[in-house]
Amino acid sequence: MEEGRALERCPFCGAYAAYREDQRLVKAKPIRPQYFPKWYVECQECGIRTPVADIPTVTKMWNRRI
Repeated sequence: MEEGRALERCPFCGAYAAYREDQRLVKAKPIRPQYFPKWYVECQECGIRTPVADIPTVTKMWNRRI
C-alpha cells in the first residue's frame, strides 16, 4: 500500500480508487438515514466498484487481495 493512502490501487487496472456516496439513499430520504450504509469504492479508471456499505467495510472489501 502506498504511504498515507487508505485504498489500494485497483486490482484490475492499477488506477486509483475513491470513496463515492450512493445517491439513491440521499434522494429517498429514509426516516433514519444513519442506519443505511451509503458508501462504495470505485476505480477512477475502469469503474469497478464494491457493494454499498459503511466506510470501514468498503475499505476492507476494496483492499482485500487474494
